[in-house]
Amino acid sequence: MSRPVAIVMTGRGGQGGKLAMELLAWSASAGGLVPVLYSIYGALIRGGDIASFLVAGETDPGVALRDSYDVMCAMHNNWFGRYYALLRPGGVLVADPAHVTGAMQDRDDVRGLAAPWSQLAAGAGDRRSANMVAAGAIAAIAGIAAAAALEEGMHAVVPAHRAARIEGNLAAVRVGYDWAARQADVPA
Repeated sequence: MSRPVAIVMTGRGGQGGKLAMELLAWSASAGGLVPVLYSIYGALIRGGDIASFLVAGETDPGVALRDSYDVMCAMHNNWFGRYYALLRPGGVLVADPAHVTGAMQDRDDVRGLAAPWSQLAAGAGDRRSANMVAAGAIAAIAGIAAAAALEEGMHAVVPAHRAARIEGNLAAVRVGYDWAARQADVPA
């Protein structure tokens, strides 16, 4: 990795995007990268807008808020337009077509991947783990964390009161990682 990788994830409060980005940051660190993570909440209630930003590099990448991002993961229309404009040309947009309408129709300078997060999560055993499918996919697409680091990180970032969900979350991460590896549009 010659320069830091910048990632933004947008969605709604309650979807688990913040936890997914915490997993990515922890896993990037375990792999020797230096991550910086920051989240913005539009409202402190379930369903409010949320965006999380992660920058990871071989050395201190500085702040997570950037004027452009390499990868955008959109889990919902909330705040999608605000950050889609900051996806750099040549970047990758991974969006859930069930929750982000018209996402891949207006820019031909980015790679768009339609990611049915909930369907993939259901295939892993639990529709509620769509955020973990996204974490696995983004790790593979951005090249910031190995599957083994994600599995180790799951035990570190999942709160104790949610420990019963770890095995299901791990299955979802693996599904997302494998899904991304099969996509022809993913950069090498």
